[in-house]
Parts: sequence; C-alpha cells; structure tokens
Amino acid sequence: MDLVAFLQTNWAVVMQAPWVFVTFAALFGGGGFLLGRYWLSERVANLESRLTRRDEENASLRSKQVVPAEPSRENLVSQRVAFVQDLTRLYMLSHDGISPEMMAGFALPPVGWLNEQLESQGKAWRVRNVIGRNFEIVELSSV
Repeated sequence: MDLVAFLQTNWAVVMQAPWVFVTFAALFGGGGFLLGRYWLSERVANLESRLTRRDEENASLRSKQVVPAEPSRENLVSQRVAFVQDLTRLYMLSHDGISPEMMAGFALPPVGWLNEQLESQGKAWRVRNVIGRNFEIVELSSV
C-alpha cells in the first residue's frame, strides 16, 4: 500500500494523536533499520571470513608451489634408457644385417653409432661399456 494514500485516508486519526504516530513511526523505522543492519553485518562478517579463508588457502598453495626441480635421478635415467631404445629402433629401421639378438631386444647398436646420434641430438651424455642391452651413461663433464 502506498504511504501517501494511507496517510490521506487516515489523516484525521493521525491529527488527533500526532505524537503517537511519530512515536510508532520512529519505533518501526528504527527497529527496521537496526534489524537490517544486524542482518547486513552478519552477511558482511560471513563474506569477510570467506575472504580470509580463501586468502589463507591461496597463501598455503603458494607456499607449497615449488619451482620445477631437476628430474630425479631415476626419472632421468629412465628417460635416457628410453631414448637409447628409440635410437635402437631407428638403427634397426635404417640398417641392413641386423643381428638376431638386436631384433629380439637383447643387444644395442654399435657404441660409436649411438654416441654419434647422441652428439647430433645435442645430448650432454654418452654411452659406454655396452654389454648386450646394458650400458653405462656417462655425463660429458665427467668424461
């Protein structure tokens, strides 16, 4: 209901007791203001706590975030072994007269050829002491 229309229809009652009307208006207006402020302060406090929790979670995640380190020794070795296996497959595809041992996966290509391929790929490591499919990995800095 519109406030102006309410006052027009009830103006005679309001004029008979204006202080009662003003008192009720102040009580209801003030009560509504206080109630709204309470609900709003609860909501603001809730949002502030959520922001604080989110900031703490972000800080926690940032502290756990690590600069990518060097691959572990085992991971590095497994990558290099896989690379030598790929070179072995390349050798078998590009050369004739492959031994049955190499075809079965029990032997590697000649060490000279493997090291030439590693050098052409810009790898900083070489192989030596090849016995069957076992070999040593040697860093160039330690040769």
